[in-house]
Amino acid sequence: MARSSIHRACVVMALALVAGPGGALPSSWVWAAARPSKKSTAEFDRLMAQAEAQRNEGDHAAAARSYAAAHRSLPEGERSGLMGELAVDNALASYRAAYERDPDEMALLGEPIVLLREFLDLRTRDHQAGTAEEVPFRLQMEQERLRSELRSIRKQRKETEIIEAAEAAAALSSPPAEQEDEPRTKKTRTKTPRTKTPKTKNKQPRGSEVYDVWILVGGSVALASGVTLLGGGLWNMAQVGKRARARRDALDQGTYSADRRSEYLDDLDEWEGRWRRVGSTMAVTGSLLLAAGGGLTTWGVLRMQRHEQGRRRASLSVPVLSRERIGLSLTVSF
Repeated sequence: MARSSIHRACVVMALALVAGPGGALPSSWVWAAARPSKKSTAEFDRLMAQAEAQRNEGDHAAAARSYAAAHRSLPEGERSGLMGELAVDNALASYRAAYERDPDEMALLGEPIVLLREFLDLRTRDHQAGTAEEVPFRLQMEQERLRSELRSIRKQRKETEIIEAAEAAAALSSPPAEQEDEPRTKKTRTKTPRTKTPKTKNKQPRGSEVYDVWILVGGSVALASGVTLLGGGLWNMAQVGKRARARRDALDQGTYSADRRSEYLDDLDEWEGRWRRVGSTMAVTGSLLLAAGGGLTTWGVLRMQRHEQGRRRASLSVPVLSRERIGLSLTVSF
């Protein structure tokens, strides 16, 4: 009897490694390899049969939730064991198939993350207590993939909402601006004969100086943003390389088949390449902002120096009036 139980456990673990998070184990294979212990309830059998029927009918979302419910119906001691892992594997495969059919349903990404977190927490606790095997690396990789995909989708949706809100605000604010143009033009026409020339002459250099200040401020902001993006991009690429090396070392220390190792390496290369592209994009954008900020800052400084020189030369012209002559003394400095 003990030999039969050991044989069943070995067969089931081999099937789980072959299936992985991307494949589903038919429940007929499961029941042929191992049976639930006496502590398992009939509810587990009913839910597993229901999930298989739903999957055969093509309702992968309902099948995934039935597999998850079957996992949660197990007693706490078996939920992190062999039967719990099989139920989780089948649930992940059904969740993935359902999400491929309906990519707009965010729950099909959130629910498997919650299920994985429950199983991995239980397995980690029982492994530390010496009553369960080590946490499967393939399930950790699947959890990381789901979280990364969920963060990417949320970021894209947030950017779309911001752009739509900005366009709506621009559409609402444009009509009042056109209506206010008419009364302003009427007021300027009525006040034009009353304005004094000295006032208009004094306003021109002030507006130019304010414009120069804004150029300097814009250049400084661009410089600061460029430094931040460039530093963040370089730091991001360094951290990605460090984490990728650590994961490769962990993969080399594990015992996996050649096909499974190749699949994990492909996923790891894809993850590393995606985040390295993000880091390089940040670095390139930071470099462009640095160049733009340097140009704006230089332009603003030159404009301010030009205005300062113009005011200094104008103040050096002095009229000369005496009994013998009337003239103008002009001194220009370069």
